[in-house]
Amino acid sequence: MAEAATETLPKLDPVGPAAGPDAGAPAESGDVPTEAEVEEQRAARVVGYPRPLVFLHIPKAAGTTLQSFIMQHYRKGVRAYRFTGSREQLEKFRTMPQAQRDSFDLLLGHVNYGIHELVSAPATYLTMLRDPVERIISHYYFILAHPEHYLHTYVAGRGYTLHEYATAGLNQEGDNNHVRWLTPRLHTEVPLGQVTRGMLEEAKWNLANGVSVFGLAERFTDSLRCFAAAFGWDPVPPRKRLNVNRARPKQDQVAPETIEAIRDSNRYDVELHEYAKALFEEQMVRLSVRPLKSEG
Repeated sequence: MAEAATETLPKLDPVGPAAGPDAGAPAESGDVPTEAEVEEQRAARVVGYPRPLVFLHIPKAAGTTLQSFIMQHYRKGVRAYRFTGSREQLEKFRTMPQAQRDSFDLLLGHVNYGIHELVSAPATYLTMLRDPVERIISHYYFILAHPEHYLHTYVAGRGYTLHEYATAGLNQEGDNNHVRWLTPRLHTEVPLGQVTRGMLEEAKWNLANGVSVFGLAERFTDSLRCFAAAFGWDPVPPRKRLNVNRARPKQDQVAPETIEAIRDSNRYDVELHEYAKALFEEQMVRLSVRPLKSEG
């Protein structure tokens, strides 16, 4: 649902099957901006920033903090369209007049790779990936900690353990979710268990050739430095990491059989992540970013 970008935007979690990853996004105006308004909006941007910039926010992959980092570099007055992951809200964007779709400086949120096909100017993608095991652990404890989450009653009410959650096949978020978002089909349109190797290879190609710069959650500071080098941004990170559950166990505190179950259920994401780690090192060399000792 469309809104003018401000220095901060509401966080996008949790994901839901009907309402999409973020229920309750602000209503859009529906007005087609005039040519003068578009020029005024362009002038509000920091000079030299790509337009449109597409932030592909994969849920539970440090995207809320990255969104804050992005927004701290933009002045008030820029136009942003925030995607929530729902089919209906995507269709609203798709059916806008071309001039209105082209008026946005930022396209951000839970949206699949391929949204650039709906705008006239070449789009610049950025995204953040996360170790799939870490992401599933984080998502499970996020569900338990948030009674408003659409899976909370189901998971907490039935007393599901992490292992049971990882193997229950409850939703697409636990089934190779990185591959789903990095390919054009709406993530909920691919049934559970039907992510394919072909989709994996497409996701790899899109990450290497269609995404201008990406980060890894486990290399968060290095990732921000890559974004800063790519776009000429100030590399100073947000004051704190957002949407972080510090009460969840670390991966080495999880039973090995549970870790293996998560990896098996997300085998294509695991392979994509290994590919992304090598690609990230190449990206750092290309951008002349030296790795921090604490993260490298």
